Amino acid sequence: AFLYVTGRAATDYEGLLSFTVNRETKIYPTLPRGDVAKLLDSIDRKTRMGKRNYAIMLLGTVLGLRACDIIALKKTDIDWQKGEIKITQSKTGNTVVLPLTEDVGQALSDYILNARLDSCEPQVFLRVLAPYRALSSAVAVGEIYESCCKKAGLPVTKRFHNLRRYLATAMVTNGVSVYDVAQELGDRNIDSVKPYIGLDTQHLKVCALPFDGIEPKAKRQTGGARV
Repeated sequence: AFLYVTGRAATDYEGLLSFTVNRETKIYPTLPRGDVAKLLDSIDRKTRMGKRNYAIMLLGTVLGLRACDIIALKKTDIDWQKGEIKITQSKTGNTVVLPLTEDVGQALSDYILNARLDSCEPQVFLRVLAPYRALSSAVAVGEIYESCCKKAGLPVTKRFHNLRRYLATAMVTNGVSVYDVAQELGDRNIDSVKPYIGLDTQHLKVCALPFDGIEPKAKRQTGGARV
C-alpha cells in the first residue's frame, strides 16, 4: 500500500496479498478420570458450601453444563416428576432437555433442602455469605472450581469447561457417535464436537496408515562420492 501511494508501484496488490489466515486450532488435554474422582471426593458435603459446590461440579461432570447455564439454572427448570432438567443455553440459545440422573438429583435436592437459605431469588445456586443472592457470573463458578482443584491437590485452574470437555471425551472414547454427543451437549453443529475426537487416542490408532511399500530411495553414487 505504501509503494502504491508513493507512486513506486502501479498497484497495491490487494488481490494478491489479501487472504485469510487460518488460526491453529488448539486441542486442550482432558482431565484423567482419576483426577475427576479426586475433585469430587475432596468436597466436604457436610457443609452448606460443600453441598452447593458438589452439586455444581456434578452438573459439569455428569451433564456437561456450562458455567453460564449453571448460574442461570432456576428451580422451575427442574422437573422432579419427569426426571428432567430443561434449560435454554445462554451461549447458543438452544433449548436442551437433559436427564436428571440419580446422582445429580440427590446432590441438587440435598443442597436445596439442607443448605440453600430461604431466598426470593429464582436461581438455584446462591452465595453462601450475605447478601444471599444468586451467583453473579460464570466467573464465580470458575473460582469455585479453582478452590476445589486446590483442595484436591490438582493443577489449579479456573477453567470449569474442563469438566464439559471431560464428559464429551469420555462419551466419544466409549463409542458414542459425535451426533449423539452434540445432542447431549446442546450443540446443533457437530464441528464443536470434533476437537474431542482428537483426544480419543484409542480409536485414532485405527486411522493410522501402515508403512508398507514405503522405502527410502537408494543413494546414488557419482564419481565415488555419495550424493
